[in-house]
Amino acid sequence: MDIDIIKGKRRLAPFVNPKHQGKMVERIGYTTRSYEPPYIKPKVITTADEALRRSAGETMYGSAKTAMDKAEELLAKDLVDLDNMITRREEWMASQLLQTGKVAIVGDGVNDEIDFGMDANHIITLAGADLWSAATATPLEDLRTWRRLIQKDSGLTPNVCVMGSSAIDAFLAHASVTGQLDTRRIDLGQIDPATYPNGSIYYGRIKDVAMDLWVYDEWYLDD
Repeated sequence: MDIDIIKGKRRLAPFVNPKHQGKMVERIGYTTRSYEPPYIKPKVITTADEALRRSAGETMYGSAKTAMDKAEELLAKDLVDLDNMITRREEWMASQLLQTGKVAIVGDGVNDEIDFGMDANHIITLAGADLWSAATATPLEDLRTWRRLIQKDSGLTPNVCVMGSSAIDAFLAHASVTGQLDTRRIDLGQIDPATYPNGSIYYGRIKDVAMDLWVYDEWYLDD
């Protein structure tokens, strides 16, 4: 697997005299990192005993289902469960990348780390008086600062903010946020939650930072 990493620069075009030729500028390149990924291979063993056993919800006093019917149902359920496990692992990898810039690949016979080279300034951890649960925190100012940081370093303007449940609870409960949203004649944002499949909720748009606010709730068990 080859990963191309491109980091933009906010460059200005140079001035030249009308009688001079154009000035050569350096083309922005990219970095390629190669990685041989391990397999994701969850499996479930099905025995004949399980096919003969009463399935959940099935009547205890006789059933029209044959052992073959139960085996097919069990296989279908196992395939769905295994597919969900793989999807959850993919989401976990995406989450690690967004939060740390790295993905740890640790399992039987493998102990690797994929580093996407995220700048340390983009990995921010709030603590103490800066926590959004603290009265001294400034959530909207934080979003403005982080938005400008991304713009400055990448040339891209973020338009989506994704939070976890604890972050959104602290954000919406903070006096500086509720005070701004309730200010008359100034529409800095609208909170109008809408539920989407698989744990995602659209909360609305914060016009102050020109970003749509999403919340995603998901948990996992790692054996």
